Amino acid sequence: MCRALRSKNKLKFVDETLVKPSEDDSLFDAWDRCNTYVVSWLNLSLSPEIAHSVVWMDVTADIWCSLRHRYYQGDSFRMAELQEELFSIRQGDLNITAHFTKLKGIWEELDNFRPIPACKYYTETCDCDLDVMRNYQEDTNVVRLLRGLNDQFAVVRSQIMLIKPLPTVDATFSLLLQQERQNADIIEEKALITTGDTRANQEFNPQINMATRGGRSLRAKGGRLNGRGGQTYKQCVFCGKSGHTKDVCYKKHGYPPHMRSGSGSGIINMVTDLNGDNISNKTQEAISKLEAQLSANQRAALLALLERENNQ
Repeated sequence: MCRALRSKNKLKFVDETLVKPSEDDSLFDAWDRCNTYVVSWLNLSLSPEIAHSVVWMDVTADIWCSLRHRYYQGDSFRMAELQEELFSIRQGDLNITAHFTKLKGIWEELDNFRPIPACKYYTETCDCDLDVMRNYQEDTNVVRLLRGLNDQFAVVRSQIMLIKPLPTVDATFSLLLQQERQNADIIEEKALITTGDTRANQEFNPQINMATRGGRSLRAKGGRLNGRGGQTYKQCVFCGKSGHTKDVCYKKHGYPPHMRSGSGSGIINMVTDLNGDNISNKTQEAISKLEAQLSANQRAALLALLERENNQ
């Protein structure tokens, strides 16, 4: 409010530096007009409950003094609340900028309640020690800023505390901001390295490649892998191959007659058994066309070749 009044050159109406002229003075009309203007500002800036208590006051200085005497008495309790909040603030999930801004707001409010006076006769030989008081306050704020940081700033915090004299609050904030950027770069590099290692392991691990080939995501559960399209992938505990269980394993129970005789359907079963994957519809169509083009001797030779490779 003081800033708004000062910008309009009306602050002297509330701090009583501009004395009310007498009614027969030539400046009374101008003063009365400006006073009414400022009274309207004050009434509009107050809450309705408080505005009703000063609605019959016509002089700006009287309204200002009444409000000051009425509500300024609670500043001691407000200062105690601010000091308790100041000593309990920790960085937590906040970044450096948000943490510093939160502390800065409390510092400025405390300075507004109890400002350090300025020297009226400031010279190089002045011994009023007001600068010493300001330096003490600045050092206290720097230490409070550092103590509220997370453990990841422990190194830079120790380095700043070793500087004599301590840097200003703004300089300390600049150093912490640089350290925060450096920590963010290190975390990003570690994330890239971890991602690269994961991809390399997937490329050189045949089990992972089989589980992720063709965009399918497989999940092992009870000896089965569930893939895309609701298909179920079985794993045989007898021969170690996928695509069937031990209850129907040909190596354990023997091959059926139609496969030993070299019938066409045995090719599909044999290929499924050897590859360990469920064959897609397109693959089955291609094999069916291939069977139609092969003679009985060629199919028998192909089955013998596949069985020999399987035994190896």
